[in-house]
Amino acid sequence: MKIYRRSIKKSTSMYTLKPIVVILALFLLMTIGNLKGFLVFLVIVACTATQLFYVVLTENSLIVQNPAYRFWHAEFQFNTIEKIEIGYKGGLSRPYIQVMTPAKKSWRYVTDLVDERDYPDLIQTLREKGFTVETPGLHHILNKHENL
Repeated sequence: MKIYRRSIKKSTSMYTLKPIVVILALFLLMTIGNLKGFLVFLVIVACTATQLFYVVLTENSLIVQNPAYRFWHAEFQFNTIEKIEIGYKGGLSRPYIQVMTPAKKSWRYVTDLVDERDYPDLIQTLREKGFTVETPGLHHILNKHENL
């Protein structure tokens, strides 16, 4: 079993969330007792946690797991996978993984907990297992860590 995961503290989501949390905390202090302000804070934190996925490769399956919402995971048996897309849309977005099976396409899971330096190894491992791995927009991340 191989796990592609980094600390939540090192994720891009937490890096960008810190200033927002400080501003919202100040906002909450100014509006103590304001239910709307508290709900806005909870929604932003909950939405950020939806981007915290990492990848686990077992002997015969690929698992995409979210540590914040432990019930939210997807397991794909190797014999059902047709193609895997690990991509990046650019800008402020984060890399994602999407698995195509004969039945359907999976969601695009934002893999913010996979370290950028692990993508070349992840892609190579999946290709060695015989999968077609497409990497749209991921070339700048792969090139950045090529010489590491």
